[in-house]
Amino acid sequence: MASFYSADNTVLQQWFGQVDSDRSGQVNAAELQRALAQGGLNFSMKLVSSMIRMYDADKTAQLSFAQFIELHKFLANVQRVFATADRDRSGQLDLNECVPASKGHAQPARRGMPDACGGAQDLHRPLRLGAHP
Repeated sequence: MASFYSADNTVLQQWFGQVDSDRSGQVNAAELQRALAQGGLNFSMKLVSSMIRMYDADKTAQLSFAQFIELHKFLANVQRVFATADRDRSGQLDLNECVPASKGHAQPARRGMPDACGGAQDLHRPLRLGAHP
């Protein structure tokens, strides 16, 4: 099975078609969660619903295949930026790695995703961000 990040449009179309159980040409949150899981990404329903809201321009609470492709591009870019920033290959970003990563990826703020490196931080504990394989 191909990784979600390296999947081409043909593989993505297959995954999309397999989980579009009602053949509507759109996937809801449960269907999207299954499609992402087929590519090795296991996200909570809450996060999957947030992803739909990010790309659901027509406000149907579902994604068309074209919107799914846009989500794929976004997630592949996030993974690329993370992998580049994770200099010690720990699978986590410390604060020294996180700041350059946030500069290399401007989409989260534009799309309404939280700034993973910002927010409240206990200065006595190191900041570590993990990644899904």
